[in-house]
Amino acid sequence: MGCCLTRICIYIAVSCLVGWLLCDINPEKTYTWYSGIWHGLFFVPNLIRSWFGDALYKANYYTDAYNVWWWITTVMSCIGTIFGGGKGMAINREMYANSDAICENSMTLKYNNEV
Repeated sequence: MGCCLTRICIYIAVSCLVGWLLCDINPEKTYTWYSGIWHGLFFVPNLIRSWFGDALYKANYYTDAYNVWWWITTVMSCIGTIFGGGKGMAINREMYANSDAICENSMTLKYNNEV
């Protein structure tokens, strides 16, 4: 359990660092639609940063297109954060389980051929 909690904390810290480096929102700038996509992608890290400092997760001044794209990418970003990794993780677990079985079978065959 401790390992899982450590991974979550590291993931959050790295996400916040990347959000700060790539997507720090200037409170006095007016943003357009492209920035709405970008800010929506980094919504979760910027939201977490806003809890601990003066970071913004949405611009103060923006166009209507910014607002539309911010909402679209924010919803998708949240869905990806909550449900992301489910199917891919299951496929990876199955792949590794199969590779262990294949490796074990090949060792058995190799041993039987030598005897």
